[in-house]
Amino acid sequence: MPQTPVKTGPQLLPLEKIAVYVDGVKLTSDVSKDIRFSLGKVEARKFYTAPKVIVKDVNKGGLGWSTSRFDQVDWKALDTVLSTKPENYGLWLSKQVAGVSATRANMSRIWNLGDDKCPCCCAYRETRNHLNVCPDYGRTRLFQESTVVINDWMLEDNRTDPELAYLLSQYIAYRGSRTFSSLGPMSTAMEEVAASQDAIGWVEFMHGRISKEIRTIQQAHCAMSSCRMNGNDWVHKFVAHLLHLSHSQWIYRNFILHDQVNGYLKLKKRHDVLLEIERLIETDPDDIPQESQFLLDMDFDNLLSAGTDRQSYWVRAMQAARKAGRRTAALAGKVSASVRRRAAKQRALRPVIDNELLQRHLREELGIGGKSSRRRPHPSSDDLAEPNKRWRPPE
Repeated sequence: MPQTPVKTGPQLLPLEKIAVYVDGVKLTSDVSKDIRFSLGKVEARKFYTAPKVIVKDVNKGGLGWSTSRFDQVDWKALDTVLSTKPENYGLWLSKQVAGVSATRANMSRIWNLGDDKCPCCCAYRETRNHLNVCPDYGRTRLFQESTVVINDWMLEDNRTDPELAYLLSQYIAYRGSRTFSSLGPMSTAMEEVAASQDAIGWVEFMHGRISKEIRTIQQAHCAMSSCRMNGNDWVHKFVAHLLHLSHSQWIYRNFILHDQVNGYLKLKKRHDVLLEIERLIETDPDDIPQESQFLLDMDFDNLLSAGTDRQSYWVRAMQAARKAGRRTAALAGKVSASVRRRAAKQRALRPVIDNELLQRHLREELGIGGKSSRRRPHPSSDDLAEPNKRWRPPE
């Protein structure tokens, strides 16, 4: 007996399963990738060409590119390279381009650190533009070695147009200090490349935003030479080399910043702890409670040569003891102040109590005569009507 099919709700198919019909021909191969690329490019254009909106030194808007500058970039090459990379790799690149990566300038603003210097050179404010131009010896050497690798790859097996290979290697080596057009005399086709790439910029070039004119020249070279690569593969590989160079600079920088032994943050913390120890050593013993004064009886030579954890523990203990001492002194000050106020009030009333006129008035109210007598008066019947524990018979 045939089973009745169960009706289910609408199901969403992945983009890979979408079929497109053109003149009755079913297309299914790379349609989903093309759709993603087209939709992503539309969103990217909105963000890149949107004006900047600076609010308290933070850009709340777009990147402020012109439409012509956006159209000069070979976005297809960048998309192809990033499709082979992990997701976090693309996330890092997106943050780097947008200027929201974890640079010292951004972290100083977010955490109110007061230190926005580059952890490698310690001379310049670290922003996204500082990534590939840091003058630190180690990073400069790494940059030069990466440049040599790119240059050797371009010249190997005649895979690159000779003029383009020379100018690209020079453009990278100058680290943004010179424009593409200022590198020397060049052909008409290369002048178009130079004008297009200068419109994009060197910093964006190192982030994989290369000119579409580079692809045009390379396609012609690969088609007419003994090169074993086609123009598209060459462009994709070249963009991958550029991103690898920039990412290696970021990894080097992170190692210098976060190393747990000799990293910039570790050394800075150790320096700050030593300064705090020198300040707390001079603490007056009377400023901390009696039960905490043993903290000042330590061997400070051993403390200064101890590890950061032990030094930090002593600093926190001293800070807590000083805070407790200030709290105790404040409470004692309040008590003594109240005692002083009562004493002052009594001193203010004492001259009035000793006044002769007041004494005479009190005698009249109490029926006391002018002459003093040690003999007590005989109690009357009215006095005996009410019991008085203090009364006793006359002598």
